[in-house]
Amino acid sequence: MTASDLPLDWIGIAEGTDKSSLGGDYLGHYEARFSAFRDDELNLIEIGVLDGASLRMWAKFFSRAQIVGVDINPDCRAHAQGRVQIEIGSQEDPEFLHRLVTAYPPQIIIDDGSHRSDHIIFTFERLFPTLRRGGFYVVEDLHFHLMESQAELLRGSSKILANEYFLDLANEHIGGRHRLPHLEGLKKHLVASIESIEFVAQAVLIKKRSEPANRAAYLDGIRVHVEASANWLNWLCFGSELRDSGRPAQEVIQAYQKSLALNPQAVVTYERLSEALDTAGKHDEAIAILKRATEIAKADPERVRDLKSRIESLSRRNQ
Repeated sequence: MTASDLPLDWIGIAEGTDKSSLGGDYLGHYEARFSAFRDDELNLIEIGVLDGASLRMWAKFFSRAQIVGVDINPDCRAHAQGRVQIEIGSQEDPEFLHRLVTAYPPQIIIDDGSHRSDHIIFTFERLFPTLRRGGFYVVEDLHFHLMESQAELLRGSSKILANEYFLDLANEHIGGRHRLPHLEGLKKHLVASIESIEFVAQAVLIKKRSEPANRAAYLDGIRVHVEASANWLNWLCFGSELRDSGRPAQEVIQAYQKSLALNPQAVVTYERLSEALDTAGKHDEAIAILKRATEIAKADPERVRDLKSRIESLSRRNQ
């Protein structure tokens, strides 16, 4: 059996990394998720070099990858060899992080650095958006933030501990399309970019959303099946896919109209159609649609209040 055939955990044990099953026990999880990339040309960035053991492990596991170790200790340059590069800099330095991902556009990022909550969050918010689609972002050793003796020492300037931060992102991700419109700014972008967020013992693994290579072809391909289904919910979701893909407003409006024709009692469709009409500059039609929705929702006083509030907001904005 050659090194390229060995399980990642065996390679990790041989190299002496504490990520193996004899230590943090991360490697079985990593192999299950990273094996598809094993022979790809990619950049793996690991923050925290220490004795270079995990960098050597990654170089043996990935046959063609560029392995980039990041540390603040200049002595770590001694671990550079072959496909292993060492970059010296701080994970709290935004200019350094920008240069790093510009030089090595990452497919996998592993944060095993300072373990401070403020550093972990700062780094994630700057580097996750740069991750290639379908890539993974890993934060190790989150258990420190559940240890009373360690959590406050590792808080730094953050108002929220690192484990709490990722649990919050997970909750927002669970909310899916129902929750996303209520988010704003960077948080909205991060949550929208997450395909999955998975907690394992002591760590979190976040996969960035994958997209079809040709989004337009994907949408055109499923349209015929949406039409064949004659299902109002399919048309509603398809309309949202068209909207999120930046397709012409009239396409989006037509999809919502078809959904409404199939189920005139679905208040959510009136809401989406109104938003699409308003975006297209058809403000009076958008208001009229919401007024129709209040009639459909009359048995739900709270929903009616929300709809009337939207009508008032649209009316004021378009006076």
